[in-house]
Amino acid sequence: MNFTIRFLYAGVLLSTVVLYTAEHDISLGGLAGTGSSGVVMAVSVVALSASNLAVGRLSDRLGRTTTVVPGLAVFGAGFALAALVPTTGGVLAGVALVGGGAGLAGPPLLAYLGDIAPGGDAGKLGGVYNVFGDLGSTLGPLVALPLASAIGLSGEYLACAGLVVVAGAIAATTLRDDSTADESAVPGD
Repeated sequence: MNFTIRFLYAGVLLSTVVLYTAEHDISLGGLAGTGSSGVVMAVSVVALSASNLAVGRLSDRLGRTTTVVPGLAVFGAGFALAALVPTTGGVLAGVALVGGGAGLAGPPLLAYLGDIAPGGDAGKLGGVYNVFGDLGSTLGPLVALPLASAIGLSGEYLACAGLVVVAGAIAATTLRDDSTADESAVPGD
């Protein structure tokens, strides 16, 4: 799952957003194309960071599936919005949703691995989790750019949204929330 999130976020979105903003004449405050695309990327990364900070306590209280599946829905909705509403507002909202959704889904997946890891193996599983994420980030641009040439950037973003639907269905049917911590186990309460 981390492979998919990072493939789509770092691999596809961040490698194509400069092209997408140029294709749709997205302009922000008189900035040139690269400046505007930099702001678009920053909006996505800020949303990712903010949701990363918020989701930890939430997934400890509500359960992993309760945060992962809605996070994936937000993630996919962001790709669909950016594809279907290629205006400055649509793209900014879309990339904010992509970043926010990635941030809501990623950390609880890592926590889930810690929940189900056999004694002493949480670190090993965390390493594998990160390697698969890095692999997704690496392969994403190698697939994204030729695919965009073949089907267009809007088509590619819609395909990303479709892939997220599949990932969300897999997460909803395979993640078990029997590891949800009780409120007394959450530090700082």
